[in-house]
Amino acid sequence: RPYIVTITDKKASLKPNADGSYSVKRKVLGYFEKKADAEFFLTEYNHKRLNVPSFNYSDLTFKKIWDIWAERELTDPNASRTKSYTAAFKKLTPLYNKRIRDIRLFDLQNIIDELGDMSKSSINNVKIVMGIVFEWAIKNDIIEKDYSQYVECKSKDVKSHQPLTHKEVDGLWAINSNISILILIYCYTGVRPSELLELSKSNIHINEKYFEIVHAKTAAGIRTVPIADKIIPYFKWFVNELLGKYEYNDYIYYFKKEFPLHTPHDTRSTFISFATEAGNDKILIQKIVGHKSGDVTTDIYTKLELKPLLKVVNSI
Repeated sequence: RPYIVTITDKKASLKPNADGSYSVKRKVLGYFEKKADAEFFLTEYNHKRLNVPSFNYSDLTFKKIWDIWAERELTDPNASRTKSYTAAFKKLTPLYNKRIRDIRLFDLQNIIDELGDMSKSSINNVKIVMGIVFEWAIKNDIIEKDYSQYVECKSKDVKSHQPLTHKEVDGLWAINSNISILILIYCYTGVRPSELLELSKSNIHINEKYFEIVHAKTAAGIRTVPIADKIIPYFKWFVNELLGKYEYNDYIYYFKKEFPLHTPHDTRSTFISFATEAGNDKILIQKIVGHKSGDVTTDIYTKLELKPLLKVVNSI
């Protein structure tokens, strides 16, 4: 019986080794003579653990396949791989309830095209997740063709971002709708769309007029962001009504209805443009939006108090 089926023993893995390090420990479920028997046993085990009844493989949906794969492969919730793939999977909601055998290249490409304002790495992660699901389906004889390999990933150059005009921003103040208020918050903070929507209440200090970005891809991205006086009422509304309830895809949809010729990241360019027009110091603006200055001394050693940052956002 050369084939062994194991699972991660999460409880044992939390215990440190003799040298204080940690490693993944596994629990043996059984030994099998044939690989097919081992795979069948593991699949049935996952069905029971995920409360998924035995099913006809041909009826498996995109989401069910992902759940089975992720349960086995993404065992560490804090690993960067887990976070990246989980974030990418959330961009694929139109595929969740579709049977894998019914999904075609058009379905995949359409989703990728809608993510054109995201970074190249983020779009590639979405394609990787597509490939994982299709590969699993092929290995289990559900489908014969991997359409994900034909998907073309195109991300827009950062230089193509166009700030909103003063007239467009004035129009947002006049509309006073949910989406216009949210877009204004972006225009006056300069944060990335995901940074605002993923905030935790513990990192928001409205009375002190700032919030903290504590998770970012770069050191410069971890920062304190001031809240301009004029958007404090809107920010309170955001925290009470939308925080934790609003998905990035929802924002993209409503933003593009309001500004079909812009991308959601254009509000970031808007903040930089308006703050620069108001005569603010470049380093202060970079600190607020989380850009590296290119100067090692400035990037590492400069510690700025909140007061000068508030002066920047209130000057717009």
